[in-house]
Amino acid sequence: GGGSAQRQQQQQPPQRRRRATIHCVTQTVDLIGRLPILSPECWVTRYVGLPDLCDKGNFARLARSCQDLCEPGEWDFIPDTWVLPEQAEAVRSLFGSKSGTFIVKPEDGSHGNGIFLVQGLRELDIKMSTRREKTAVVQRYIDKPLLLGGMKFDLRLYVCLAGGSSQRPPRVFVCREGLARFCTQAYEEPNSRNMHRSMAHLTNYSLNKRSEHFEHGGETIEAVFDPQSSASKRPLTAVLKQIEAEFPEFDRRGFYDRIAELARTTTAALAPVLVSYFRGVGGDGPMPCMHLLGFDVMLDRNFKLHLLELNNSPSLCVEEALALEIGDPRLEGRVARLFGRSREKDGKVCYCTDLEQPHLHRTALVDFVVKATVVGGAFRLLDQLARGVEWPQVKEFISVDVANHRLYFLLQSAERLFARSGGAQKAFTSLALRRTFEPLCQVSNARLEKHDLDAISVRCRGSSYVSQDRGVKPEPLRLFDFLDVLRRVGARAFPGESPAGAIERALAAVEPG
Repeated sequence: GGGSAQRQQQQQPPQRRRRATIHCVTQTVDLIGRLPILSPECWVTRYVGLPDLCDKGNFARLARSCQDLCEPGEWDFIPDTWVLPEQAEAVRSLFGSKSGTFIVKPEDGSHGNGIFLVQGLRELDIKMSTRREKTAVVQRYIDKPLLLGGMKFDLRLYVCLAGGSSQRPPRVFVCREGLARFCTQAYEEPNSRNMHRSMAHLTNYSLNKRSEHFEHGGETIEAVFDPQSSASKRPLTAVLKQIEAEFPEFDRRGFYDRIAELARTTTAALAPVLVSYFRGVGGDGPMPCMHLLGFDVMLDRNFKLHLLELNNSPSLCVEEALALEIGDPRLEGRVARLFGRSREKDGKVCYCTDLEQPHLHRTALVDFVVKATVVGGAFRLLDQLARGVEWPQVKEFISVDVANHRLYFLLQSAERLFARSGGAQKAFTSLALRRTFEPLCQVSNARLEKHDLDAISVRCRGSSYVSQDRGVKPEPLRLFDFLDVLRRVGARAFPGESPAGAIERALAAVEPG
């Protein structure tokens, strides 16, 4: 009998590992529809809530809320930023007390649309009066940027987030490769005579690609990575070599270290909110999500990094539009027939809105090389994670430790208390605050009293956070409003403590058990 059972066991076919699948979605409603049917080996290419967290106004608000909870200087990569209209008085005082240049961006804008520079309050008022939407982000302009060949540029860094749960943050990986996007007009420090020259001040590719001075990248790998290249879009690694050649004091390893630290601090602030969003759509347990974020940064002349914005949907397109000049034989006899028709590709003349003039569409080798590196490396990381590799390694990516960041621990604890207190619907009521912080009233030697909680409830009921994602409600963002509650409670109960220390003591006092 034993021999027969052994033979049957040997005859059974080997168990095949279930195939890991990456489900690519572009809308939150598609993500929510996929969640119930995903197997443990699968991933979906979106996190619930990231579009709202990356909104310019929301990110400015949450960064401001977290800055005094970290070590001094830890958020110095964020330029001074204000959000209109809620900080209108602060902006008016700013213009009255300091000179300088400021860049104004629509809160929900993209592709460089609606951005302008101002140097005075009257300019700001006039330009804002012409806008239908009055919400905007005002940021101190980096007027001494690092230049190459006299041109200003920014860097698009790709950061991969994968997994995460209520117990641990998403895994974070920074790609060593990225894109440098250059202005197409020589830079001059802004003044009243040149601020209108947007292609000298704004690095947005969607704006500069329309310039007659836009220089397309090479058509061979050697040309794309040529150290003498002056293309308007270049690989990050090639540009770092150009910086090293022109500025011997530049430290490439230090650059990547600072990028990793920037990504670490930023993700520490986002991670607990992603858990709240996931729970809000019925998610439970580990998040089967991955996401490629675009971190748009700029170096100044001292090689200091400045985070310009987070891009929730960095373009993975590898195509570019190549303008055709008047007299090109490919235009003969085609204007009358093609004008206004839908876009054509594959070497055919096109009149779509990518460019104002007739053009061709072709693969941009610089985009193909960079984005293939980013996406291919990210997928290899996901494969390792799906196979249970604890510390996945891909040479193109740098692993970033978020789990041990003090800000993550603090926000994680705050999020648990926020959820236990009833979330956005109940946590800010007087009744909920009295119930939540009653233990603290008893241990703080009468420094915190129940009527203090009533006053805090009145102050903190409103919120400035907004949602740009139709698939979900922005309630989880109110974690940062609840953080303000904790800041006020902690300051009252533990005077003399740092904001982070007071919040940690307040959380410890009300934790169950």
